[in-house]
Amino acid sequence: MNVLDFSGKRDGATLATSFEAFLSNIALVERLRPHTVRAYRYELAAAATDPRFRRSLDDVRLEDLDAWLTRTPAATSTVGRRVATIRRFFGWACTHGLCVRNPLAERAPLRGSRRLPRPIREQHEQRALDSAIGTAAQP
Repeated sequence: MNVLDFSGKRDGATLATSFEAFLSNIALVERLRPHTVRAYRYELAAAATDPRFRRSLDDVRLEDLDAWLTRTPAATSTVGRRVATIRRFFGWACTHGLCVRNPLAERAPLRGSRRLPRPIREQHEQRALDSAIGTAAQP
């Protein structure tokens, strides 16, 4: 099957049955870097094994996507990559007639929980930090 020809193929398209065609298409047409395609493949292959996404693309629920995208452990950058991957996949699927809507198209960006640095509470830690800063070469 030609990865660019999907007209009339909407019946039964799932994430598992269509993500490899998506990856082939974006690698060829959009000339994405291999690292980007590899990151997309990792996220989509993981999602394809989730029972919530074994249904038709039109039947994928936004709340299931939200739960999957923000699952832990996830750094803010990881959540951003997941959102970008799934948003782009569904945009491609809509363009190629595999589903009628992109559930993330109107969605505000999701953010992972930001982890702040642990505050220095002990005096010996503060002295060690001050000493390291004092002996470091200045720019």
